[in-house]
Amino acid sequence: MKFHLEASLRLSSDASGAEAAVSDFFKGAVPLLQKGAPEGQGARITAWKLAGNRIDLVIDSDRYVRAHDALLRLRRPLSELLGKQFRIGVRGLDITKFDIEVQSERSIAHKIPYVRDIRFEGGRLYLSLDVGPEGTLGQSEIENRIPDRIISLLEEKLQSGYGGKTEHWELLWESAARQPKFNRDPTEEMQKEGWIKHGSSRG
Repeated sequence: MKFHLEASLRLSSDASGAEAAVSDFFKGAVPLLQKGAPEGQGARITAWKLAGNRIDLVIDSDRYVRAHDALLRLRRPLSELLGKQFRIGVRGLDITKFDIEVQSERSIAHKIPYVRDIRFEGGRLYLSLDVGPEGTLGQSEIENRIPDRIISLLEEKLQSGYGGKTEHWELLWESAARQPKFNRDPTEEMQKEGWIKHGSSRG
């Protein structure tokens, strides 16, 4: 499993004067991005750029430290650094691209909430999540681990085939009350797309 995430940290003011400190921070962030993963595994920052009041990041990772988790791991210590040394705050996250690659023996014809596109090629599924200004997956969904739920649902579908207990799929999508961009019921959306059907429970 592979993750590719492109995101921006929105800052409260121009941080051009903090570029050296930010560079040092990212150079020293390797242990943070590999924490909990086997040696040599985890996430890595493959590119970054400080552009005025924005820090653009590209994060690639494996299943051990998923890219969205790596982004959240970076946010707090970076916010503390900028706040203490430069009086600059981190105002939010913008996700511009989020792709997931999963090994699979077959394609998935059904649509998945928060997924813009899915294709099967060479024994792998490629998912492009619905991010960007008009997308359904943004900061709130990242913080509430929606990508993890997408992966959990996808993996179980691939392992056991379509079907299963409706209550299980509903539980996957439960989260704290919030105002998401995706303002429809994920369970209803999955029913519409044929992912789940009431009355089809087994066992």
